[in-house]
Amino acid sequence: MLSMNKKQGDDVISNLTSSVKCIHECHTEVVWAPPRSMKGCISTLMKNFLNLSSRVLICLPSESCLVDFLMDIEDFLVPSDPSGDVLVLNSIRGLENCRKFESVFLENRSHELYCCVKLCKSLLRSMSAFLDLSGFYHSPRCPSSDECERCSNQLFPFSVKLFAERFTDIMIHLCDYLVYLVSSGSAISLLDEDCDSILELLQLMKQLQALLHNKDLRQDKVEAEFKLILATDAVDSADCGAKLLNETRMSCIRLIAKLNNSLQLAQPENRDDIDKICIQHSRIIITSLDCTWKLHGQGIDAFDVLIVSGANQIKASDMLLPLALPIRHIIFFGDHLHVQAFVHSKICAEAGFGRSIYERLQLLVPEKQSLTHQYVLHPLMLKIMNIYFYNGRLKCGANDILLESNKEFKSKLLSLLRMFLLWKSHTEEKAISLLLHCPSSCSS
Repeated sequence: MLSMNKKQGDDVISNLTSSVKCIHECHTEVVWAPPRSMKGCISTLMKNFLNLSSRVLICLPSESCLVDFLMDIEDFLVPSDPSGDVLVLNSIRGLENCRKFESVFLENRSHELYCCVKLCKSLLRSMSAFLDLSGFYHSPRCPSSDECERCSNQLFPFSVKLFAERFTDIMIHLCDYLVYLVSSGSAISLLDEDCDSILELLQLMKQLQALLHNKDLRQDKVEAEFKLILATDAVDSADCGAKLLNETRMSCIRLIAKLNNSLQLAQPENRDDIDKICIQHSRIIITSLDCTWKLHGQGIDAFDVLIVSGANQIKASDMLLPLALPIRHIIFFGDHLHVQAFVHSKICAEAGFGRSIYERLQLLVPEKQSLTHQYVLHPLMLKIMNIYFYNGRLKCGANDILLESNKEFKSKLLSLLRMFLLWKSHTEEKAISLLLHCPSSCSS
């Protein structure tokens, strides 16, 4: 269905993408988007804007709209790499069905960056000390253990199995932080040389892990190569596996020493500083209107595009905070026939303060672009919406033959629609007749 959504919105997407390319003129676009018609369209727009290296701010009417919106762009979020392109300002607490998107929320991104900055160099030092064998005896066979400075301390006797297990434990945590460093390089001002060194270290550690799990590796050969036993105790014949293992170990030590000397990570003083770093280096920011205050005072560059989803539920006064930000182009998605903005005060309502910004813009924009194809609703439901609300403007893009073949679902849907039609003051007989025999926009 997503490919069909993309196909039906190609013209709209192309027009919107073209209109925001200009950096000299500011454009305001209004798109008529009935419920669930944006699925696939927003994802494609986000990809296009990323390809144009644009910064995008997406505003939603309220936090309750956030889950549905993230589900609509799931195809864009889930396969994406952890590059930090997308950031959600709202808190994930209290939101259901959002756990698979937790990596894009500010609180999680900020926590990851904090752990990375604070612990990465410490883990590098721990790995270097471990590979240097400073925590092990020379050997259980060391003839001068009482006189040996290392063996006289409370250390572990060396064994390949213990060494491999401990190395894997440290490597798992260190790799997570190093991968995050590389993916968030711009956010922490990571030098290209350091980035290359990190990638090389990751490769060497994987190679070392594979060598340690070689079943043909012998304890005495490894001890000999690691200089844990005296030369007189070493076996005469060399072992290629143990030799390669030791060379890889020493290469890791040298590379870690180089990184410890050159790697300069910013040390934020508090959580606000970390949040600021995350916000400044995210190219697409998603937020409800009540969280846009987090963007003020952050010293961020201008947004190329502001996308307002559900503009029919947003009053003009609600847009004060987003519009106070530096923005070049604005795209409003809304539907004047769907849920509208409202005010509790009768005086305000009579004065027109309850009118949505989408409704006001309709009077100023004579020609609007439209997303008319619907790929989510069942054709029978779409038929009712066309009869009572949309004057046949909605088109069915789903496989209505497949959907209507589900008789059980169709029966339940008919019952719901019967109640709706009766509520509209029709008799039951007239309601069913109207439902089943009226012309349908789903017909091919």
